Amino acid sequence: MIKMVTNLILFLVISYLYGIALFVSNQVAFFSSQVACGSYFISKRPLESIRKQEGRTDPFGIPILDNLIFNLIDYSIDKDEKSVDVKFGPSSSKIYFKESYGCTPNNNIVSVTSNPLSNSTLTRRNINEEVQNLIDEELEKDPGSRALLVFYKNSVSGESYDLFSNAETPLLSWSMTKSLSSVLFSRMHDDGYFELSDKVLPNRVDEGSQLTFKHLLNHVDGLDYRESYFPLTDYFAMITSENVGLHLSSLEMTHKPGDYWSYSSAATNLLNYKMTEKASSLGFTPIELYKYYVFEPLGFNNTYFGTDNLGNFIASSFGYVSAESWLKVGIMMINASKNDESFISKKMFDFMTEPTRLNNDKIIENYGGQWWLNTDDKEISPAFYDLEQKMFSANGFQGQRLFVIPELELIVVRLGLSGGRKEWDNERNFLKSLIDIYE
Repeated sequence: MIKMVTNLILFLVISYLYGIALFVSNQVAFFSSQVACGSYFISKRPLESIRKQEGRTDPFGIPILDNLIFNLIDYSIDKDEKSVDVKFGPSSSKIYFKESYGCTPNNNIVSVTSNPLSNSTLTRRNINEEVQNLIDEELEKDPGSRALLVFYKNSVSGESYDLFSNAETPLLSWSMTKSLSSVLFSRMHDDGYFELSDKVLPNRVDEGSQLTFKHLLNHVDGLDYRESYFPLTDYFAMITSENVGLHLSSLEMTHKPGDYWSYSSAATNLLNYKMTEKASSLGFTPIELYKYYVFEPLGFNNTYFGTDNLGNFIASSFGYVSAESWLKVGIMMINASKNDESFISKKMFDFMTEPTRLNNDKIIENYGGQWWLNTDDKEISPAFYDLEQKMFSANGFQGQRLFVIPELELIVVRLGLSGGRKEWDNERNFLKSLIDIYE
């Protein structure tokens, strides 16, 4: 009898551990296939680069474990089908590239058009030798950079790209697309489709019924979600769900909306889900919504998003946007800072670039409406606390940056990777040296 019980316990333990291992392997395979699909079919990176660089996001942050994982990942590219199949242990994940849409696990999603934004106009170039030398020196120090571009007043004053990229190459921008989502919301708000005070989930019977779009944009939503980029976390549960929007809509509440600030990809994806719900009622697909309100009026070149199985954008993370397109976002924001309301209203510009206020009037100084804000507090703004000018930025994993300094009419775009989980190590020295040139 004792032996039988022991064997049963052992079986249950092994089954439980296998279940966890299978769950982790499924998540790693999906994540790796999304990154590989976009890197290969959108950014045109060679497979060898993906294996050694783009695919190395170090999911556990433990070198021995991460090296073991990446040695076990097997990539298979089908150029005719335009798909990437990733096998990892007992798991596999196939992601398909759709023209004018992006990378998706659903092969039944139909592309709307082909190369819809390929005729965009490049911003004027007027290269400053001192700025260009600074950029070239930076790329020698940081070979992970794919694009580094500087804009001053009315022209690009310096730029450089790696072997496989140029100004119009869509590159994985990670969380920078959170800021792009706020621009889309601002445009829809100004057209009368949303108010910041509108309820997001009015039919809930708990505190979630009080959740507003303002709460989502400020990341004070109160949802039971913690931002962490490791397997078995809330983030991986979200991006691998069948329907990201429904998954997030059903999360429990851990705080009353507005009581607590926590940086959140969940907030961004729920925001996008609700915006595209509205788009669907108007006859727009998600990509058509972004094209109509943001990409086409700003003059973007091709821009893509990764999706869940039902075509909902994972807009918190899997956006592929070029350096030139990010520059046009920065130019628009500088214009808006001068009370130019031709693209977004002063109300929405101010909302995006003013600190978040909690219900108890505590101020989150370094975050606005899905834009990062620089402060003079070294603890929360360690890189640029002593910057004299006001600056706001769109930031992403592995050092993706759009720095906007309206007072100087200065913009910096940096896209690339910094190895594993590192950020752009030299951003402080680079930006301060750049400002010294123009002050």
